[in-house]
Amino acid sequence: MEQSQNEDWSVCCSKSNSQLVKYMAQLFISLTVLFFCIAMIIIKDGEKCDIYFSLISGIIGIYSPSPSFTKK
Repeated sequence: MEQSQNEDWSVCCSKSNSQLVKYMAQLFISLTVLFFCIAMIIIKDGEKCDIYFSLISGIIGIYSPSPSFTKK
């Protein structure tokens, strides 16, 4: 059985687009990890926080738009 890309889901007594629900879940998880990393860097005063800086840069890289170059 093939599923449609624009499938509507019944969520919390309402119908929502499946892509919107998935995007909001990804955004919530990313923001949770981002705030956790920032809190750990503050608590540890920046010492031995390489993994937290790596996670922050990864999250920022995911949500940053890709550059586009045009040839002249």
